[in-house]
Amino acid sequence: MNLKTSSKPAWLQHFPLHPFLFAVYPVLALLAFNISEVDLSSGLRPVTVALVVVGFLAFILRLVHRDWRRAALSLTIILILFYSYGHIYILLKGVNVDGFYLFRHRTLILIWVGGGFLILWQVWRKPINLATATSMLNVVGLFLLILPSFQLISFFLQSRASQAQAAQNTQTLDLEVGNEPPDIYYIILDGYGRADVLKDEYGYDNSDFLNTLRDWGFCVADCSQSNYAQMQMSLASSLNFNYIDALNEFEHLLMETTLARLVQDENRFGIQNADSELFRERTLFALDKLGKLSYIKEPKFVFVHLIVPHPPFVFGPTGGPVEPAAVGTTKTRRGARQYRDQAIYISNRMMEIVPKIIAGSTRPPIIVIQGDHGPTIPSSPQQRMRNLNVYYLPEANAPIYSTITPVNTFRIIFNTYFGQYLPLLEDVSYYSIYDNPFSFKPVSNSCKVRQ
Repeated sequence: MNLKTSSKPAWLQHFPLHPFLFAVYPVLALLAFNISEVDLSSGLRPVTVALVVVGFLAFILRLVHRDWRRAALSLTIILILFYSYGHIYILLKGVNVDGFYLFRHRTLILIWVGGGFLILWQVWRKPINLATATSMLNVVGLFLLILPSFQLISFFLQSRASQAQAAQNTQTLDLEVGNEPPDIYYIILDGYGRADVLKDEYGYDNSDFLNTLRDWGFCVADCSQSNYAQMQMSLASSLNFNYIDALNEFEHLLMETTLARLVQDENRFGIQNADSELFRERTLFALDKLGKLSYIKEPKFVFVHLIVPHPPFVFGPTGGPVEPAAVGTTKTRRGARQYRDQAIYISNRMMEIVPKIIAGSTRPPIIVIQGDHGPTIPSSPQQRMRNLNVYYLPEANAPIYSTITPVNTFRIIFNTYFGQYLPLLEDVSYYSIYDNPFSFKPVSNSCKVRQ
């Protein structure tokens, strides 16, 4: 009697684990390649999402194929197509004939989807040795995970000592709050530009707004610039009162190398197409509540981020509803007019709300009103760095200067009101574009100081 035995473990042939292995490999490989630049935890969400989605798709394909191994084979093919799309697009997007680019999304996606359907059709129709295919793909998937897993574990073990040392050297602010510390209101008007930008580019003279604030005791930084051109980086910098040396860009890199790049290139996950009425209601609610927080008697830090005058454009100059543009942008004539109208509206609302905040406070509050950046000017995109920046710092002689940037905002507040001695940082502006947000270009400040 001849007994045939297989040198491969039975589970390799019968348990199709490979979709899960192929799903997490690109995430772990990219994370391992960039591990010195990003935090290890930045890969947790992509891995979790990948595993959940693969589990769901495996169940759906099992209903279609009525066989777990065939369903897993189809799913792994889909994953390979998904994860490789961005790499192929980056490789081919520059190929052109007499200036005509052959591989843009509209052509490459058709090739990709068509080829994928042909391959999946073959899997559906052709007889396949599923035991061999499952075993082979399981082995390949396991081997693929060895190197990135080793790199990540090695880096983690090596970094533990340095992290412990860093923790010992971390300084904790011991704020001297006193008996009645002032409330702090940090109000972000998204995309609100500096006065000279509003006047020169949009024909809006907001001097009434700024002069009214001056009359109330505000300091206006006439030559302010934002530290970053993107909202996420700008706020991360100001709220941590420091520059971003190694911002986590892992998920952005992952998006760039998968089929999700198609969605990313078509819409940068903005809110331009948000439901206009819902957006209006949320913004009006925040504005209404902002001047009514005096009922909170304890010392409070109020952070308000209003997506105004930034798109979507839903407010007229007096606050009435408008017909929103199909795509909210300041790059068109209509968009520029709607941006100006929203800037007028939010300026007038601030002149209504600020007196209520001051009058309702038992001790004069600290109020900072900033644009996280300015508007996008197609003819001079770096003007996006020119932002609104005003300070109400009562009962103190705070060193506000005309070229201050948001990174020094809380350094001055903590030094002036809470007994700290934080050094002011050099005011630097780093411009970048959405397509490459972490490629920074320093922007000088050519503004002439207001006399």
